[in-house]
Amino acid sequence: MDAASFQWLDTVCGPYALLCQTEGMLLPGAETILCGAVRETGAPLLYADAAIRTGKDELPLYKPDFAPDTLLRQNYVGSPLLLSKTLLLSLGCAPERMNADEQFALTLRAMLNAAQTVHVPHVLFAGGPPPAPRSVHPVETALLRLGRRGIAALGDVNDRFAIRYALERKARVSVIVRSYGDPNALRRTLESVELCAGETEYETIVAAGGIIQTAAEQYYRALERHGAARVVRCPGEENDARLKNIAAGCASGAYLLVMDAGTVAKTPNTLLQFLLEAQNSGAGVIAGWVEDERGLRHSSELTVDAQDIPRPVGAEEETFANAGCTHNATLLGGAIFVSAEAFGAADGFDETFDSCWCETALSLTLAQRGRRNVVTPDVCFQKTSAVVRPLSRRNRERCGDMFRALRVQGDPMRSQNPAYLAAIRSKTGDAEKGQKIENYA
Repeated sequence: MDAASFQWLDTVCGPYALLCQTEGMLLPGAETILCGAVRETGAPLLYADAAIRTGKDELPLYKPDFAPDTLLRQNYVGSPLLLSKTLLLSLGCAPERMNADEQFALTLRAMLNAAQTVHVPHVLFAGGPPPAPRSVHPVETALLRLGRRGIAALGDVNDRFAIRYALERKARVSVIVRSYGDPNALRRTLESVELCAGETEYETIVAAGGIIQTAAEQYYRALERHGAARVVRCPGEENDARLKNIAAGCASGAYLLVMDAGTVAKTPNTLLQFLLEAQNSGAGVIAGWVEDERGLRHSSELTVDAQDIPRPVGAEEETFANAGCTHNATLLGGAIFVSAEAFGAADGFDETFDSCWCETALSLTLAQRGRRNVVTPDVCFQKTSAVVRPLSRRNRERCGDMFRALRVQGDPMRSQNPAYLAAIRSKTGDAEKGQKIENYA
């Protein structure tokens, strides 16, 4: 994306122009896939994923489906951009030399001016790492154009920015923790919430079911005696969704943070970050990042936007499941943040879904009613418990039906370029690594 990209624009006869980095190459089949996406959508702006070479490794760099909230945090420089000639001309003349900040500003202007932006979920370009913008001015300008009052800062990695909003109103948060009878796991969760709550007003409700052992009962009584939490006991009840609904019926907060014992909040001011995201995006359900026992960080992808295509995102066998998932994987889960109003409008968690899928079913139900659901990069949790919740094939199929009713167009699974997978195997000489990437796709 340099001055040459615009010098030949006047000689282009077609209605679209493809902008890529100067160092790199389009992968086989890229033109066919992009042309097909143009025919299907007619969008003036399309972008795809890229494979980034860093030393000996070459791995896919995925970008999220477009939404104003993710737009402001992501650096789309380095992804192949397909723009209509009309849109590109409306952006004005490019400077003779474009640095990383100017490239990023051009991308932001294109996305804000385009009537529709479409993400093509294929790796279509391979090259070096994209240049990292070092200025927050383009993001601040985009914030003003979107009518947001926020402060932009450089993120902890090159391809992201940090956005901070002012809290318009204070609200009480009800933290609902599902206890599985392990006092140590419950203690870790409650302590992390207390440390990460900051000045946010909150209450804690513990949902205890199944067979309540003596050690767990003693800990519950200690919590109640010291006023640390309210314990809702349902002996013999194993339905997680029903237990959480009963606990939510006792909540007095305007928002609910629902999590499992053994999930630890790691982000300072976790509750405040959720409140900021809820008030500025108006989302129905909000999820964050999750770290597993090995320290691998994943996007939980428990929610689905009515404008987006849900996909499984994860590493190796620990793939995070969602409405479009067909993998036989374990849903690690984290925590979901939902307004009490939206939770009540959806009649709470659907008790016919098991613990792995009730969160996904709730987000799909709200999406069907026009509520946006987002994954925020500003909040991170860690799974410290070994509780494994097996997937139910029937529940997965039901969520798939709900998703198809929500959006019948598009492939719910993230797809990969077969030529790129073959290149990975040939360059690394590692059949096992290539197979893992193929399973990931």
